[in-house]
Amino acid sequence: MYWIKGRSATSARLGFSHTNRKTKAPSKAAAVTSTTAVETYLVLLERTGRAQQALDEYAKLVPADCPLSPYAPTLLRLAQASGGWQRYFEICQQRNDVVGFAAGQLSQQVP
Repeated sequence: MYWIKGRSATSARLGFSHTNRKTKAPSKAAAVTSTTAVETYLVLLERTGRAQQALDEYAKLVPADCPLSPYAPTLLRLAQASGGWQRYFEICQQRNDVVGFAAGQLSQQVP
C-alpha cells in the first residue's frame, strides 16, 4: 500500500481521509429543532375560531415533552375556547398530565 500525504493509496482513491470521524446519531430531542411552524398553525386556528381543530392538532403535532413558547395557545386555553373538555381530558390522560387534568377540572368549575 502506498501513502500519499498522510493517506493510503486505497483511501485516496476512494476519497476517504484518515481524519474522518464517525458522527453520533441525532437524539430524539434534536429531532424537534423548532416549534415555530406548529405554534403559528395553532395560533391561526385559534384566531379563526377553530379552537376544537386546534385542540386536535395540538394532540397530534406537539410531543408531550416539548415546551412551546408563551405565544402559543395552551391546551387549557384551547379547551376553554372550544368547550372541548372531553378531548382535553383525553389528551391529559394520554400524556399522564395530572396537573393539567386538575387545572381542567378547576377551570370547568369557574364561571
